[in-house]
Amino acid sequence: MNKEAAANAFKLADEAWSAELLKVFGKKSGPAMRYVPAGRGMHGSNLRKIYEARETARTTWCSACGIAA
Repeated sequence: MNKEAAANAFKLADEAWSAELLKVFGKKSGPAMRYVPAGRGMHGSNLRKIYEARETARTTWCSACGIAA
């Protein structure tokens, strides 16, 4: 995957995770949950699935850019 496609995939995955954080934790707490383990969601939850998709997109982007993930 080229850098541009990887960056776009990562951006979309990050936006999806942010939206799910707001849905699960609310407008007030959602943004802060990015920085704590609970923001990754419980195993099997929709939040966890979206977080894992974001992490996959992030590592793909890192690889495309030659950055250590």
